[in-house]
Amino acid sequence: MMSAKDEWQKCRDDFSKFVSEYFSTKSTLVESMLYTLKQGKKFRPFLSYATASCLQKTNSDVTAYGAAVEMVHAFSLIHDDLPALDNDDYRRGEKTNHKVFGEAVAILSGDALLNEAFSCIIKHYGHKPTLAIRLMQLLSDAVGINGMIEGQVQDINAQNLAVDYPALKHIHELKTGALIKASVLGAACICEASENDFKKLQTYAEAIGLAFQIADDLIEVTEGKAELGSYVGILGLEEAKKHLDATSNLAIDAIAGFTNAELLKHLVTENQNRKF
Repeated sequence: MMSAKDEWQKCRDDFSKFVSEYFSTKSTLVESMLYTLKQGKKFRPFLSYATASCLQKTNSDVTAYGAAVEMVHAFSLIHDDLPALDNDDYRRGEKTNHKVFGEAVAILSGDALLNEAFSCIIKHYGHKPTLAIRLMQLLSDAVGINGMIEGQVQDINAQNLAVDYPALKHIHELKTGALIKASVLGAACICEASENDFKKLQTYAEAIGLAFQIADDLIEVTEGKAELGSYVGILGLEEAKKHLDATSNLAIDAIAGFTNAELLKHLVTENQNRKF
């Protein structure tokens, strides 16, 4: 039996193989797309992978969907780093997309990644039209006016303001949590989860989405980037840590009834133990 670390590496390997074959055309646009798409730990694809394991289904069935979600995530990173938004020159120790390819290509590659995500779903799940429509609905809801982009707008408006905890939680349910939830629930749909199991996974996904953002805020404190409109800014350092633990426990409790949920549990503890 592989360790969680080895399973995560297998997921990354499967992802890399998939996107290399999917984006076989060579161009500046594709190079820019792949530059950001291949960065990072692949947290969201691994959520889909781990969900399939939890439901005792074949992990490869969710590879294309996990890649589609990561395309959306990469689009958001490219655009977030632009001068008009976060104006970042580096991400994860590497130059941001617009610093390598220029702002025009970065904007267009982000646009292309967003569109390609839905094309990927059609290409790989279109033989099951009902499933494909459901996956596209989940992903589009997670991105647009009821998801990530609206959350980003609300976050911009709330920067350096004394927003309260419920308002901040709602922002991050949209900005960060929606796409994380889509990673889990889309995989649950592909794996034909029962209604009861789907509800348990939804509770898990909502909890880990919140825990992920709280951990991000705690890390920003150690990097000297803490903002007034953050969990640490609102709750204080120690109380934010308590909320991280409580939310992580909620995620673990939600999947307690599954017999093969070790990878989903690993993602909770991995996030909980990120250095801050």
